[in-house]
Amino acid sequence: MPDTNNLICCKCDSAFSALVDFQKHLKDYHDLKVSDNVQIICKMCRKEFKWVRYFIKHVKEYHVTPTVHNEPQIKKRKIDNSTWLPKNIDFQSHICDIAANLRFCTDMTATNVGLVVNKVEKMTESIMKEVEIKIQEFFTEHQVNVPDEKLKLFLNQFHYDSSQFMNLKSMKSQISILKNKYNYIDPIDIRLGKEVKFVKGQSSPDVQHIVISYVPVIEIIKMVFSQEEVVNFKKDIKTSKNDILSCFEDGEIYKNHPFFQKYPDGIGIFLYNDDFLANNPIGSKARQQKLGGFYISFMNLPEHLRDFIGNVHPIAITKQEYIKTYGIDECLSAFMLELMSLESDAGVSCTIKNKKFTFRATVVGVIADSLAAHEILGFMSPSSKYFCRICIITRNEWKFFPSVNADIRTKEIHDECITKIKSGDTDNHMGVKRECVLNESKYFHSTQNFIFDIMHDVLEGQAQLDLRLIISKLIVNKTYDLNIECLNYRISNFNYGPLDSKDKPSPILCDTTSNIKLQQRAVQTWCLLRAFPFMVSDKVPKDDPYLQHLININKINEIIFSPKIPSHILSYLEELIDLHIENFQKLFPEQSLINKLMHMKHYPMCIRQCGPLRHLSCFKYEAKHNLFIKYGALCCNYKNISKTMTNIAQMTQCSIWGKDQKYIRERINYSASNDPNEEEIMILKSVLKEEVRIENLRVLLSVSIYSKRYQNGLFLALRIGSDIDSNMPAFGKIMKIILYNDDIYFYCQLYRTLYLNEALNAYKINETDSYELINYECLVDNHALSEWNDFNGQSYICLYHMIVE
Repeated sequence: MPDTNNLICCKCDSAFSALVDFQKHLKDYHDLKVSDNVQIICKMCRKEFKWVRYFIKHVKEYHVTPTVHNEPQIKKRKIDNSTWLPKNIDFQSHICDIAANLRFCTDMTATNVGLVVNKVEKMTESIMKEVEIKIQEFFTEHQVNVPDEKLKLFLNQFHYDSSQFMNLKSMKSQISILKNKYNYIDPIDIRLGKEVKFVKGQSSPDVQHIVISYVPVIEIIKMVFSQEEVVNFKKDIKTSKNDILSCFEDGEIYKNHPFFQKYPDGIGIFLYNDDFLANNPIGSKARQQKLGGFYISFMNLPEHLRDFIGNVHPIAITKQEYIKTYGIDECLSAFMLELMSLESDAGVSCTIKNKKFTFRATVVGVIADSLAAHEILGFMSPSSKYFCRICIITRNEWKFFPSVNADIRTKEIHDECITKIKSGDTDNHMGVKRECVLNESKYFHSTQNFIFDIMHDVLEGQAQLDLRLIISKLIVNKTYDLNIECLNYRISNFNYGPLDSKDKPSPILCDTTSNIKLQQRAVQTWCLLRAFPFMVSDKVPKDDPYLQHLININKINEIIFSPKIPSHILSYLEELIDLHIENFQKLFPEQSLINKLMHMKHYPMCIRQCGPLRHLSCFKYEAKHNLFIKYGALCCNYKNISKTMTNIAQMTQCSIWGKDQKYIRERINYSASNDPNEEEIMILKSVLKEEVRIENLRVLLSVSIYSKRYQNGLFLALRIGSDIDSNMPAFGKIMKIILYNDDIYFYCQLYRTLYLNEALNAYKINETDSYELINYECLVDNHALSEWNDFNGQSYICLYHMIVE
């Protein structure tokens, strides 16, 4: 056993006698936080650890004597400063990083970004001059005798170097720096065809090549999967236990996939495609700039990075007219060539930072709305006779016999249809239009894409239709004394709480009782669905069939939008969807069943195959679109707008993934904090059962953890099982937020969950006199909730999704 008074750093051989100094050294010099997942070898006994918290616990138990805590620091060895002192700061990289984020994340034109760079340059010059003045004043005040030549030489070390900001004002010069510093991936031009233009004043036509700016996928994989955080995660990747579906790896497709059975460390790629309008076409010289975007995202990432917008990597952006002219297959030709190399047995080998990597990857799914998905996968339009890409059902069968279970499409049936199409047969081949280019993959086939987008299907499709029809029926029923003016007043004045207020529904437009227009975004529809029963609970009886129909929609949404789903709940989901279809026909016989309701019927099977559909929705991809749209509204040069958009996207992606950093995404973000009082110190001490170092303790007003916001007054689901019903969640109201040693603790007032109010689909709660301090890592669900009140002032919690332990 090593000397217990000689705690040796696992990184630099520095030694300490006090445990607190040992921990501080790990944090300050090596940026090792308690919550970090990193490979560590204890130099005192050679034992290996994958988490810093377990390494610290091991040191406490086996290498520290009881007296060590209070001893003064005694360094047994000299600290090697070279292991932690920062190197020369690269101002150019920092400025390019700022410029990249300003261009993509704010409403800033290239001119304004250049102005910011100028201001930063002047500020830097002022700071460096101030440093020189302060040093001279210090030497004079303390009568430090330094020869003039040496003093001048010393001050020159702080002299402002104007060359650091040279040629950083334009996008081209910024990109050149990012290539060298941040692994900027230069898009390549793929020729699609030629375009002949006649220019006034020229005798001969001008011939131009039509190109698509393509970002090599292999280079993106090298950039992402060489990151330390991702490498460490891939070593420990595991599927969920206890029959819980929480990610794609829990689905049947992954478990039975020949590629991942052969290469367990292989990379799964999701392909996305959609159109977006990059500018406002209103104006004397403006015209529509409709672009088509092809993005990819990766399966094999930590949970907090999967739904991160940085995990959406644009690989091609081009004008929509070019996609229509030359076809999706031609636009994806470069991608398919790279995919062949990635799917090969040899894979793609490379050396990054003196480490050897072999990357293998395949496409595991296509994510898109119905129109784009049908186009990529080679099916007829969603308005055709065979409208479903999962099963072989006709429109008439769906209209008159919605309960029928149609045959599921198979590779054999699909290939037979393709053979007939190639032979010149013009019959309707079960909705198959052409061969899908992705079927050239060794491991992907279009009939195995069990992915539907719940955002477009439900929140922008079926749920909006249901909500519009329900409101029309309730307004027509004069006994309810509900009109559109009353409903809009309640929508505007409902207390949504701090979380839902940003997604507050817009007023409903109505020219006649039969012509309701919702005009809500997806998240607004979601909010309105949950809040609607509260808004009309005093006017509409709880047994009203239309209100019951809406409650059934909310029950479906709680399951399909859940990040974790027990497999046994899928049969219940199937019953809810069948009931929804049955009630829809009874309540709205004049309304035809739409395609999106057929998609919903397949949800239980799709979840069983691919895991929760929430992780496979278009939310994060649409968010990427919004960033392009925001920049397109400011851009004044549309000569080659797709090239500009691709460059802007790459600047941002390399600023996220290209830097040599330990963490890709910031975990904790807070703006203001207070010093702890005696009560807060005692609260933490009672839980940790140890002395609390006050300098490591802060009390926060609010905090964001991986972009999820928490603040005093919000509620948390602490656990499953209340003192009344073991199946109901127990809630707590946040009273204090405590940051200690990079861990977040919530001091909550406990609430008793009384029952589930079926008419509101919300839990009735009452406050108690009990309090509890809980670590963020111990929460059963990390989504904060707001307290909603009915017209009697009773408190309720309305869930976004089901709580799964």
